[in-house]
Amino acid sequence: PAPKPPAKWVKTYGNHVPPNAVRGGKVDDLRIQFIGRAWHKDDLIPGAVVEIAGVCYVAWGGKSAYVSNYEVLVDTKGKFVPTTFGNVPPNALPGGHTANGEVLYICRADYKGMKLLGKVQKSQQRCFVGHNRAEYKFSKYEIYVY
Repeated sequence: PAPKPPAKWVKTYGNHVPPNAVRGGKVDDLRIQFIGRAWHKDDLIPGAVVEIAGVCYVAWGGKSAYVSNYEVLVDTKGKFVPTTFGNVPPNALPGGHTANGEVLYICRADYKGMKLLGKVQKSQQRCFVGHNRAEYKFSKYEIYVY
């Protein structure tokens, strides 16, 4: 098969979500989550862009941080596949990195009927999701492959 074009991230801010942004999760019918990433504390962290809120939510240090300048994944035809703990398939799409260079991947977890986007840090063996000012950890989740 032909090699895939590189994944495409677009810089944006507030509620300026491009029409070709990749949907990844949802809180409810009004709050769809798009795959995003944002800089926070020197880490580039995959997270959830919610247009109505105008921010990208990222999990960091036990809390949910929200960042109004962020990047959103566009025009990228990947999919979520189930995994557990820190298992990262070879075709998982890198979504960011920590300040010391550890790669962060894009994950999605089920929580109280919602599908929430977050980050996988292999060394921590979990999917971390920022929601309602808290950070939630999941050992069973889906990871985005491309």
